[in-house]
Amino acid sequence: MNLTSRLIEYLYFIILAFLVFFGYTVIPQYKIQSIILIAISIFMVIIFKIKKIKFNTSTVPWLLIWVLSILSLSYSISVEKSINYILILVGLLISKIFLDSCDKKDNKIPTNVFYLFSFIHVIATIIYLIFPEFIQTIDKNILTNKGYTYNVNLYRYGCYAGICSDHGANAIFISIFLAIAIEKVFNKSSIKNVLMVILGIIALFLTGKRGYLIACTIALIITFIYYNKDNRQLIKKFLLIVSLASILAVILNTIPATSFVFERFVALSDEGNMLNGREDLYKKLLQNISRNPFWGSGINTTTIINNGNDGHNIYLQIFSELGILGFLLLLYLILANLILIFKTKNLQKWVLYFFRYFL
Repeated sequence: MNLTSRLIEYLYFIILAFLVFFGYTVIPQYKIQSIILIAISIFMVIIFKIKKIKFNTSTVPWLLIWVLSILSLSYSISVEKSINYILILVGLLISKIFLDSCDKKDNKIPTNVFYLFSFIHVIATIIYLIFPEFIQTIDKNILTNKGYTYNVNLYRYGCYAGICSDHGANAIFISIFLAIAIEKVFNKSSIKNVLMVILGIIALFLTGKRGYLIACTIALIITFIYYNKDNRQLIKKFLLIVSLASILAVILNTIPATSFVFERFVALSDEGNMLNGREDLYKKLLQNISRNPFWGSGINTTTIINNGNDGHNIYLQIFSELGILGFLLLLYLILANLILIFKTKNLQKWVLYFFRYFL
């Protein structure tokens, strides 16, 4: 690949990452973001010429989900919402085709771009704890009125959304940072890399999203066991991370601003309500599935079924929206990507694969 092509490829990674991590600050409407992403992706495809574009087998399930989503327009209970989501799928599909066609030899550039952009969210979250007025001033200028109000309400409740309108999105970005930061510790346990992991853990705690804390912990354990079961040196590094996380958990539990995460977890456990009231949302989705088991109610219609709330369960949501076929395609995608990840012995490539399918 010549220098010009390489620079264009890197530029695309930066634009893609910006749209994912900060696109909402410039263009709040996801539909418009998707249209921009589609236009840029098609432009990149033209530049790289059709003969260089790869359409591998892993793209087929994504294409089938897109086709199924288009077909759902004929019976969707909200055509407008379905069209908005289909545009997002088109943008992601074209992006995946382009990313699959990029040079696999150099994974550092995209990984470092994701690392830098997600680190901004980590720092913003921690600063929010120390100087809330400062971050709220920034939020007022970059978020919509609705997003800013929700962000502030979350802060009053003890959940830190950083420079996002929602603490869930913030937790996703921070989880991305943690994935790369931990990979860097496995490669080189310098003070800097260990400090980055500590900052990431603190920021994730501040979001108050228990699910992401549990998911990141499980992902760390599985990844380590699979890739490093015979490496004693990396076992020591893993124990170092676990020890630091345990010490941090004790410290964070003594700080009022972060102890609510532990208190909330324990309270829900004592009440026998680990679903935190989401069982009502699940019941509505199950009822919709029983009414429309084969075709669903149309892509991106869960908020209508749940009176403005998300499904909080991707499996039930897809089953409810696209029926049994959409559900089976989702399971296939997850299993196929897991197989691909576990076939990859290089940790840095694993991180890149993780982001590619995450995006």
